[in-house]
Amino acid sequence: MFSSWFKRLDRGLATPAGRIAQLICGSLSRSLVLSAHRRVPELSSFVARTNTCGELRSSHLGQEVTLCGWIQYRRQNLFLVLRDFQGLVQVVIPQDESAASVKKILCEAPVESVVQVTGTVISRPPGQENPKMPTGEIEIKVKTAELLNSCKKLPFEMKDFVKKTEALRLQYRYLDLRSFQMQYNLRLRSQMVTKMREYLCNLHGKGDACVFLGAF
Repeated sequence: MFSSWFKRLDRGLATPAGRIAQLICGSLSRSLVLSAHRRVPELSSFVARTNTCGELRSSHLGQEVTLCGWIQYRRQNLFLVLRDFQGLVQVVIPQDESAASVKKILCEAPVESVVQVTGTVISRPPGQENPKMPTGEIEIKVKTAELLNSCKKLPFEMKDFVKKTEALRLQYRYLDLRSFQMQYNLRLRSQMVTKMREYLCNLHGKGDACVFLGAF
């Protein structure tokens, strides 16, 4: 069975379309290797955030930033961890009376709710750094907060170490797409299709590119 499949594959690669596919794959592999060493592209002008949760480092100390993300978890109403597609960052919940409204939003919002926070990047206290987190040397001292979307009770926890059955993941596909692996898969697929379109448009024109990509 496998031998006949490989013969059909060889015949397919011998066609003009097959040769184009080989060239695309080679171009894609080189582009993806190079893109792995590049900085994440600038954020869309349509979003309110200034940075992503996973990119903040000690080099950002003192900067005022606006972040949007899901509430990953909360600890004793003192800290919460905010998550987006790029990573996690710790947020300090203000405890003073002047920021009571901010504290109320961040303490009462259910886990997995979407919030927007604005604050200053500060160093974590000595001894409280988390070497397991890329952002473990810093945290965000919040000034303002806004609840963008409150989350209802979920059928499973949105943590990568929590095992879910395939049936449950497919039933709640819109939730499964929040996971790190699925986010990575979607972005990788988008990059590959973009490179395919760029290659075909530059080499054969837009019309041929659309026809060829219709086979994928």
